[in-house]
Order: sequence, then C-alpha cells, then structure tokens
Amino acid sequence: MSAIEEGAHFTIGGAYLAVFGEEGTPAALQAAQAVARGETYYGRSWKDAGVGSHNWGAIQAGRPPCGEDAFPYGDTHEHGEPYKACFRSYASDAEGAEDFIRVLYEQRPSVLAAANAGDLIGVATEMRRTGYYELPLKQYIKSLRASVKAVARGTGQPIYLKG
Repeated sequence: MSAIEEGAHFTIGGAYLAVFGEEGTPAALQAAQAVARGETYYGRSWKDAGVGSHNWGAIQAGRPPCGEDAFPYGDTHEHGEPYKACFRSYASDAEGAEDFIRVLYEQRPSVLAAANAGDLIGVATEMRRTGYYELPLKQYIKSLRASVKAVARGTGQPIYLKG
C-alpha cells in the first residue's frame, strides 16, 4: 500500500462528504481518486506557477489574465494545439479536493451516476461529453483504467470500476 494513495483516498472521501453531506460509494470515491491521480497526481505534478496550488483536478478558471486565486498554465486542445489557461489555486488539499468533487460530480451528475454504477467507460464518456477534458476518448479511458488499477493497488481495495 502507498501512503500517498491512502492519504488521497482519505482526502477524496472527506471532500465528497463535505460536498454531498454523505459518504460516497466505494466506486464513486475510486473513480474520483483515479481522475485526480491521472489529472495532477493529487495536485503534486504541477510545475512552475502551479506548484503548491492544491489543484487536484486541473480545474480551470478561464483564460489569462488570471485572478489572484488562479495561475496561468499551458494546456493542449484535442488535436495538440497549445493554449494558455488559468487554473484555480486553493489554500489546502482539502479545499482543492472539495472543488474537484463539485466540478466532477455536483456539476456533472451523469459522471456521478456512471461512477456509482461502477462504469469506467461511462465515467470517461460522460466527462468528455460534459467538457471536462478534450483528449480522445480511447486515450482517456486507457489512462483512467491505469489510474484505477494504481489506486486499487495503492489502497489495498478491490477494483470497483469495470470496463
């Protein structure tokens, strides 16, 4: 088991409870953790202006110029064209994870429904349909599947998301 994965599991569970007022299903928590792992490795993979941002889900805040609660960072559109965006910055991992859960599940109930059903392909499909990411669907599914396996291995849990 991994201390980073176990800590992220605890943080995601707390964020879900804070947003929804109830505990998430094991599948929904695993899906959210896998997305956060793949997007930013729980806010740890940012470079330059993103270091210390506590942004768990690569949550954007429009285009530059950025406000004081965001930082400029480069990203790419679906076909590889680079662009600059503002990404949100948070005071703590808990705050960043809560906003991530809001954006992923509260603002995208179809993603939550797919996660609760344990449907990995449904999660990735609904995330793309609702504009969470631009990568080709098959590429995101492959990445999400790998993250789910890593989360399960790192937390000692079974794999709840199938597909």
